[in-house]
Amino acid sequence: FVTNEVREHCAVIRLWDSGDAAAIRGQASRYLNTQTVPMPVLTEVYEVFDQPRTALGLIKAAFEDPAYQDATRLGLLSLYAAHFGDNTLALEAVRRAFIDAGGIAPWLIWMPVLKAARKTPEFKEIVRDLGLADYWRSSGHWGDFARPMGSDDFKIIG
Repeated sequence: FVTNEVREHCAVIRLWDSGDAAAIRGQASRYLNTQTVPMPVLTEVYEVFDQPRTALGLIKAAFEDPAYQDATRLGLLSLYAAHFGDNTLALEAVRRAFIDAGGIAPWLIWMPVLKAARKTPEFKEIVRDLGLADYWRSSGHWGDFARPMGSDDFKIIG
């Protein structure tokens, strides 16, 4: 089930590293106009998208805001925190979204923007706490994301 909102958001995420400010602004506008989960902070973030420190400050404030404590909003905040270089905040948001709040879309942790965050020990702990490592080991289906290392450890791929 992919909504216009999801399609438009994925399209803007793909543009983030392009350096094409006009394309990012245009696609961000399309995404923001399709939001069914309102996140006013993202309108503010896109106004200062070329100012990473300012944008990250907005993301940090939203992370603490009670209005952004549901799994969907926290999951999205994790992507923006990672994009602006705060992998610690990104993983705190992932943990809060998918472990504490029981979010139902943990596939989000495999988005390319979280690649650097996936290289941390904290990410491995999240994978364990989500039960993915146990599932992979018991099923023998490690997929593209991880490989077993001995009888009780694993390595994240990508």
